[in-house]
Amino acid sequence: MFSKELEYIREILISKGYKLTYQRKLIVRVFLENPQMHFSPLDISNQIVKKGKFVSIATIYRNVKFLRDIDIIEEIIYGDEKLYELKIFAQKSIHIHIYCIKCNKIYNYLNLKVSHNLINYINHLENQFSFDIKKADFSLKGICSNCIVKGGDFYS
Repeated sequence: MFSKELEYIREILISKGYKLTYQRKLIVRVFLENPQMHFSPLDISNQIVKKGKFVSIATIYRNVKFLRDIDIIEEIIYGDEKLYELKIFAQKSIHIHIYCIKCNKIYNYLNLKVSHNLINYINHLENQFSFDIKKADFSLKGICSNCIVKGGDFYS
């Protein structure tokens, strides 16, 4: 399972002078098996342990940074926490992260019409400012319906 994706990533790494080590392969598989999820390094470790494998947390941190630097995964900063999601093979156009400030859950909002409009706005800004935009992050913060039902509001 995921042999084509792993082979493609292996080729990317080789072209940059690196290897797809056993540890990197385990980490990448976590993302491939959960393409819509956001993981902290500890979450990645827990997923690997669930499979009966082990990678030290230091190795996970090093490899997550490495995989981020070569555009395999993407870093999302939420408050003081760094979370990661699959970038390559994500099959997402521009999407919006919606954060609940009470329970810290992150939702991905993907709507092709909204994505198309955002791309048009980005193109307009590039033309207006003679600028080549390489990355756009869109996030909204609020309170999810579950937390509202529990009586949470912005001030409690």
